[in-house]
Amino acid sequence: MKFFLSLFGCLLLAGCASAPHTPRADIVMPRSILVLPPVNDSVEVDAPSIFLSTVSKPLAERGYYVFPVDVVARLMRDNGMHTAVQMHQVPLDLLKQHTGAEAVLYVNIRQWGQKYQVVSSQAVVKADMKLVLSSTGATIWRGTARASHDSASNHNNLAEALIGAVVTQISGTLYDQTYELSREAIERSLGTLQEGPLLQEAQYLKGNR
Repeated sequence: MKFFLSLFGCLLLAGCASAPHTPRADIVMPRSILVLPPVNDSVEVDAPSIFLSTVSKPLAERGYYVFPVDVVARLMRDNGMHTAVQMHQVPLDLLKQHTGAEAVLYVNIRQWGQKYQVVSSQAVVKADMKLVLSSTGATIWRGTARASHDSASNHNNLAEALIGAVVTQISGTLYDQTYELSREAIERSLGTLQEGPLLQEAQYLKGNR
């Protein structure tokens, strides 16, 4: 209980007081989403933090209030939940009761990172997402965020491919493509998510000015 009271208080300080209120009866989709840290099935330790840094904006653009992901992750760790698996096991009713979140987004990262071969390199991100109503436990949306970039596709012959592979491996130590790929993959997958109440209300107000 101490954990959830702490979580609730800090989320309010982070801006939750201006966010969700009880939705109207005719609104099916949730107003607010709490994104839990992803379960990482890849070998890249930075994958969860990169994913979290790219997920809030596209969700907000679809019309949802997103609880601050860094605050949620930090407070859970501070209160004894050190792995994403443990965080995913927190009962939905407790999350709803102590944060007000109407829905929770669960993420499993399946593939992440850059792979180098003789004449090519490939950067890939893939994550499965599930949006669950905190009040009923019903899954209202599923999606897979997937994007990749293959350096070999930019070259017409073996010599160009060899040179390109060397350049990519050198620059790859300085520049990680997965951030852009994560953003691209999430935005694309959320295109199948129904627009949220906040966007619908904004469009309504704009049309009635």
